[in-house]
This record gives sequence, C-alpha cells and structure tokens, in this order.
Amino acid sequence: MTDKESRRLISILEAMEDGIYVIKDDYTVEFHLKYPANLPLIATAICSTYIMDSKMLSEIGNDTEITKYFNEGHDAGTGPYYLSSFDAKTEVVMKKFEDYWGGWTDDQFDIAIVKIVPDPSLREQMVMGNEIQITTFLPLDDIPILENNPNVDIVESPSFLEIYGMFNTLKEPLNNKLVRQALAYATPYEDIIEYVGPDLLHREYTLFAADGAVQALLEYNIVPHIITTDLDGNIEDLIKANKEGSVVIIHAHGDNIDKIKSWLPKFEGKIMVTTQTEPFDDIYDFGGFTDGDRAYCIAKHFHACRIFLLGFDFENVVEKEGKDSKIKARKLKWAERIIKWHDML
Repeated sequence: MTDKESRRLISILEAMEDGIYVIKDDYTVEFHLKYPANLPLIATAICSTYIMDSKMLSEIGNDTEITKYFNEGHDAGTGPYYLSSFDAKTEVVMKKFEDYWGGWTDDQFDIAIVKIVPDPSLREQMVMGNEIQITTFLPLDDIPILENNPNVDIVESPSFLEIYGMFNTLKEPLNNKLVRQALAYATPYEDIIEYVGPDLLHREYTLFAADGAVQALLEYNIVPHIITTDLDGNIEDLIKANKEGSVVIIHAHGDNIDKIKSWLPKFEGKIMVTTQTEPFDDIYDFGGFTDGDRAYCIAKHFHACRIFLLGFDFENVVEKEGKDSKIKARKLKWAERIIKWHDML
C-alpha cells in the first residue's frame, strides 16, 4: 500500500460509523457513515481502492509483506483484467479475465499494455507515430496541433485531479481559527483555477543530463531533452538517447578529438558541438568546465528562469575505473566556482 493509498484508507475509516458496513449481496457493500462523505470519490482519487479476501492477505503476512507481494506484480480481486507481466520501469501487460462478472462484448480489448513513459512530449510523439493508442496529460500548448491531425482524437473530460492547500493547525499562527478564516477569504481561488491548474499540464522544464546520468535515466524510460558530454562515458547510451529525441551537445577539447572523429557520424539525431577555445562557424562556447556545470552555463545562456541541480555533489567523487579521483575532485571545485560565479551575475 502506498502512502497516498494509506491516507485515502484513513479518510474512509474516519467517515465510517464505528467501522460498520453491511454486505448486501455478492457485489454490494453498504457503509454506515458518521457524516456525508463521497466514498467512491475518496476511494478512486488518483489511484484505486480494493476489496480483497482478508484470509488471503493474512496468509501472505504483515503489511510490509503484503506490500512487497503486490509490488512484485501479483494481483487480486474480481476486475476485468488479470496481470500477465509487470516491469516497474517499462510496462504492465494485462489480459482479460474470462469470468469477469461484468461480462464482455466483442469491441473490448483482450490484452491491454500500459507503457510507463514519464515524458509528456515523448508520449505525444508515440501517439502521433501510432506506437500507442491512448495517452493522457499531453502539453496543453500542443492540443490545437493535435486537434488538426486526422489520425488523432482528442477527448475532453472533467479532471479527477485535485489541488489541496493544507494548514498545520497545531502550530502558530495557523492554530488560530481567525487566521485560517482570513487566509481562506484572501485565497485567489479563481486565479488558481485559471493559472495553476493549466500549468500542471504544460511542459515547464527542460531536462539536462550530464552523460554520466544518462544510463540511469534511460533505465527508467526517461529521455533527457539535452545531454552534455565530452564522450568520456557510455557512448552507446548517448546514441540511443539521441535517436529517441535527446539533443546531444558534444564538447571538443584537446584530449577527445579522436573520439569525436570516430563517434560523431554515429549520432542520428540532433547534435551541437561546443569548445573551450575561441568558437567558430557552428561551434559554440557557452562556458563551463565539466559536463554538469557546462549544462548549467547553457541553461543560463538561454535565460532559464530557475535551475535545479539534482544529484550534483561537489564534495564526494564517485570512483570510476581508469579515472583519477584527485583530478576529478579539482574539476568539481572549478565547477562549483563557475556555478556560483554565474549566480552572482
């Protein structure tokens, strides 16, 4: 059970009158509530809730073991599909349950494959290329283009997403009822609906990756928008990401000319070349020393309003075979100086 599912279960139990429920028939459960509460809405918010055989669950073990059991790809219940295969990083394959109580019609799927594709732009490319048939949460800016595509059907429906603002009523000043009321009156609800809600579906970020992080991202089906590299990492991963849409910015310096000559023709997608000397023709110098701070300099050059550094550790060097960790430590110190210098501009 995930954190969100736990909170939903608590919400349901709080509304129930001393845990009273009545089994009306094989498919109906009647809950007795202490106050009006939309249990189906609570139960289905974001994820799902389930009715399962408690005897079966007790045979699995405690809550931790039950969670592990389901996370390994097992299923339970009487739904229309059963789990055929499960890979937390790539896809879930479900096949139809022949004895489903709701019955089947000829126009329903026998097999449903749910692919895990976090990047909305990549999902858009896949639906345009007929690699997938159904997707959700595409960039809003692209909807007018998709509406003019005869091979794409846009279906609009009320969103099940809800935005919550929560008060910690145990601490000052929010333990004061009058303060909470004042905040409630001052909250610009219409502006939140108009501006915050739609922004959740816009792609407001550009994901840069130094080449050392590309392998980890690809393992989770995340294709970075831009990769900075001097070709000293796993080049096959860079070529794969480039083929799937990443713009690869290749840095040329005195020690990697042979690699550039050998590998550059193998990149099939969009590339850019940078240098640390005087730029010429279509070769640029945006600044930066390591792949990571070079990505930062490029983002600053193109006026990124906010930059978040994830996994960038200036202090601890990851040991790599064939690499001198002392030299790397000095490089990271320069990277830190460059980033701090940019922040002062």
